[in-house]
Amino acid sequence: YYVQLNNNKLTGDIPAFTNLTNLYQLRLWSNNLTGIKQFENCTRLKYFWCHNNQIAGEIPDFSGCPRLYYLVMYNNQLSSYKAGAFTDITRIRYLTLQNNSLPQSSINKILEDLYTNYQNSPRSKVTVDLRGNASPTNGGSNEYIQFLESKGWDIRQA
Repeated sequence: YYVQLNNNKLTGDIPAFTNLTNLYQLRLWSNNLTGIKQFENCTRLKYFWCHNNQIAGEIPDFSGCPRLYYLVMYNNQLSSYKAGAFTDITRIRYLTLQNNSLPQSSINKILEDLYTNYQNSPRSKVTVDLRGNASPTNGGSNEYIQFLESKGWDIRQA
């Protein structure tokens, strides 16, 4: 139900979490973790914190966590985004990715997927923090930001 392993000296990858249908909260912040594997069939996971680590590479697909509400991944070294990773987490209210190494192409895809996410489940009062990464491309990505902000989302960027 609740795993709290923050402020330890854990190293390596966050393993794949599969079929942990009772897992509700996962707290792994402030360790020395360097990667993150896929989450599948974690149907009750609502809160996931993995900030202040050294997690590098791709943000995995979180569609296996349909109730994810709070996803905190700031102060890592994330450098890419798996297309569709945020499309189906339609209960998300707080997503923070600031101070990573996400390039413009990843930021653009995140914004496009969050727009699709909203289309799948319209709602307001969602905070998305992208500061400390590349800025989105002018044009389409800015239109997604303007649209989502007009619906009550708070998009924080560069």
